[in-house]
Amino acid sequence: MLKILRGDGLGARALRASAFTVFQTGAGTFLRLLSNLILTRLLFPEAFGLMGLVMIFVMGLGMFSDIGLRDAIIRQTPGDRVALNTLWTMQVIRGLILWVIACAIAWPVSVIYNEPLLQMMLPVVAITVVINGFQSTKEPCAIRDLQIGQLTWLTLLAQLIGLVIMALLAWWLQSVWALVFGTVISALLKVLFIQFGLPGPHDRFGWNWPVVRSTLSFGIFIFFSTIATFLVTNGSQMILGAYVSLAVFGIISISNNLAILPRMVSNTLAMNVLMPLYRMKPPVEDIENQPKIFKARRLVGLLSVGITACLALIGDYLVELLYDPRYYLAGPILVLTALCSMPIFAFWGIQKALIAYGDSRSHLIVTALTATIQLTVLFFLLPVASVGAAALAPMIAALITYPLLAFYTARYKTWDAKGDIGLILLAFLLIGLIGWLKADAIVQVFEIPLSVD
Repeated sequence: MLKILRGDGLGARALRASAFTVFQTGAGTFLRLLSNLILTRLLFPEAFGLMGLVMIFVMGLGMFSDIGLRDAIIRQTPGDRVALNTLWTMQVIRGLILWVIACAIAWPVSVIYNEPLLQMMLPVVAITVVINGFQSTKEPCAIRDLQIGQLTWLTLLAQLIGLVIMALLAWWLQSVWALVFGTVISALLKVLFIQFGLPGPHDRFGWNWPVVRSTLSFGIFIFFSTIATFLVTNGSQMILGAYVSLAVFGIISISNNLAILPRMVSNTLAMNVLMPLYRMKPPVEDIENQPKIFKARRLVGLLSVGITACLALIGDYLVELLYDPRYYLAGPILVLTALCSMPIFAFWGIQKALIAYGDSRSHLIVTALTATIQLTVLFFLLPVASVGAAALAPMIAALITYPLLAFYTARYKTWDAKGDIGLILLAFLLIGLIGWLKADAIVQVFEIPLSVD
């Protein structure tokens, strides 16, 4: 086993990438949790509510303008500096444009949510989008080649220093601005560490029209897909923010910070392991590659479902152990969110096959349909399920659109019917068991009063 891990073959690199991915996700989550525990004792729930709203719009801007630059870098021929410099330049320009847009929408957002402070916070936090625009192409290139060991250490080091600075700012400022400035500093540290810490030539400004046209041609469907993805991942929270108080929204944000662990593990494994495997070993070209792909996907799904089940089982106890009574309501929310996430994580990563094979059109159709169904279900459930609607809607939408996703991926011989159905059934078995054990906690989520501030 050790010999395999030390090798330079695809299998060894995939195993090492998986190990580093799990380690980075676990260590990163631990650091965020530690920082969160400190910050919640220095700040107040409303601060996390304000920051949660700001981050939804900052992430939304990034996703609404995504034209697949990161995927385009991964798909480039290694060593093609002309293409990489062009893509990096496009990335920088995109970041600057997004900051201007953030400044323009700051006032309307503050009016919609009746929070004047958002008008000042949004442009400052959006500076992170400009900073991320300068992120080196070395990062996606390392992921493409399944060489992420050094990248993992640099990312964690930048995160550790950034979290320490944020905690010190919270102790000093005692206001939400500690979260604002800390977020900007953390983004800057990561960009600098990767730029100067990873080997290889630095990016330079450059422009090549064939590369631009090729990227935009591929990215037009990615652009619309990421808008739909934003609505899938953040649409419920954005709408919910208008129906609950800032204090309750801050508690929901605390719960989401804990609930994100399985999603991070799944998404990172899908991006760092599954997507390179899809690209290097496509079953549509050689059917003998199919068992390897299916095995990797099943492992990702099983790991994700297992982590989520554990989180659902101990979520309420975990919150009561770690936080003061002001945040106890985050526990029941965490339990319900984790339960509803299990069926989704059962087939997580399957859409990466569509991106890896350049079928951004099919990816767009599935994601847009999922977003439409999810938001429709959310509006219908809000009056009767309260905050619980935000947990139920994504699960319902994902299950309804799964057959379409299976149809598209089957064309590339990457649909694992037995594995997906088996994991989905396991997820529902666990939902029934844990839901029965946690019935009292779950009921609390459906009883949270809604109000428009």
